[in-house]
Amino acid sequence: SSRKACKDDRKVLIFRVRPGDDQKIGSTKSFRGISEPGYFWTHSEPGAAPAGKYYAKVKPTKKCQGDRSEAIPLER
Repeated sequence: SSRKACKDDRKVLIFRVRPGDDQKIGSTKSFRGISEPGYFWTHSEPGAAPAGKYYAKVKPTKKCQGDRSEAIPLER
């Protein structure tokens, strides 16, 4: 988005692709980069994430559109 309000402090949902309904892994908030330009998000949990494809999603709000990233493979 070109709107700062639609990039900073947005709730980001993380999913793992699987047959049937995808598995919600967790959620986090987006933030503005300090050492690099742009907006980012991070998510961590104890233990190693299983291999598979993962994607991020933001829901639409009254002022901002929703979006979904491409599924990115994680190999072990």
